[in-house]
Amino acid sequence: MTRVLGLGLISPFYMLFVSFGSGALGLLILFWGVQYAWKALAKPKVDLDGPYLLATT
Repeated sequence: MTRVLGLGLISPFYMLFVSFGSGALGLLILFWGVQYAWKALAKPKVDLDGPYLLATT
């Protein structure tokens, strides 16, 4: 299991040394994907206003 995890983490950088053009493109796509996922899974920013006075009739 640890070998598979290690290969998964090292393979994008290994491809950079094997074939620079393909490896650089792969790292760029990986960077964009992680950046998009980071933004998509971020907590929404909530603005709270108040306190408001209640209207009495």
